[in-house]
Amino acid sequence: MLRGIAILLMSTFHLGFDLVAYFNVGLNSYTGTWFYVGRISAILFMVVSGISSTLGGRQIRRGIYVLGAGLLVTLVSLPVMGENYVRFGILHFFGAVMILKGLLDMLFKT
Repeated sequence: MLRGIAILLMSTFHLGFDLVAYFNVGLNSYTGTWFYVGRISAILFMVVSGISSTLGGRQIRRGIYVLGAGLLVTLVSLPVMGENYVRFGILHFFGAVMILKGLLDMLFKT
């Protein structure tokens, strides 16, 4: 249920962001309700990811895939968005944390 709420909030936030970026709609996605919708969706994704991380294996491999997807987003957004490209987004965060968790699990496995 939390994942579904996070997806709805994230989709709503990005709809508003895209309307501003591509159609010059008079919304400000960096303040007020839009800002909080984006932050709450990111926090929910992090919480759900933390809960889900205990359910699967191959953390390092999955982390590399997710981090690679984040780097792909960076490479695509750089020529499209110029200086506003995605430097370190939620996929970068998830990928780095998955790799770190996998390495720590290997290090401290009893």
